[in-house]
Amino acid sequence: MRARVAAWVVAGFAVAAAVLPPVIATAQQAAPKFQPEPFWPKPLPENWILGQVAGIAVDGQDNIWIIHRPATLLDDEKGAQANPPETKCCRSAPPVLKFDPDGNLLASWGGATAGQPWVKNEHGIHVDRDGNVWLGGNNDGDQILQFTPDGKFLQQIGKDDGPKGSLSQTRLTLPTATPITA
Repeated sequence: MRARVAAWVVAGFAVAAAVLPPVIATAQQAAPKFQPEPFWPKPLPENWILGQVAGIAVDGQDNIWIIHRPATLLDDEKGAQANPPETKCCRSAPPVLKFDPDGNLLASWGGATAGQPWVKNEHGIHVDRDGNVWLGGNNDGDQILQFTPDGKFLQQIGKDDGPKGSLSQTRLTLPTATPITA
């Protein structure tokens, strides 16, 4: 009986030894390798620079969308924006930017000066399958905003009505990622 059990154990190890190495090797070969791309994106127009990037999304055409926080730039980083300009460089880019996979800027829009609702602190971006852009924001204005791909305002979820506490029925709490399925 012992000999039979020992034979089965040895056979099991032999099978495992024959099957596992190719499986492990395949798994190791399939792992993606990432490396930084120092020249992506391509230089931005009008001496634009980015603040803290708060979100990245990819649409159905493999375009890359980012939302950044212009308010995080220091005054000496955006001297060309002063009136009168203090330096030749730089200006804050609009909060929403769309790039093709090669890093070429395709579109840009957004911000509190655009005459539409805007978040106080940009905090996430999502592009749905119809191409609509969803933005999350927080900081006493927790809400989600929906726009067309060219920046036309569609809807607001939540309100920018100051702190109401965690039991509020009109405000969201720190929305970031906004995956939408429809």
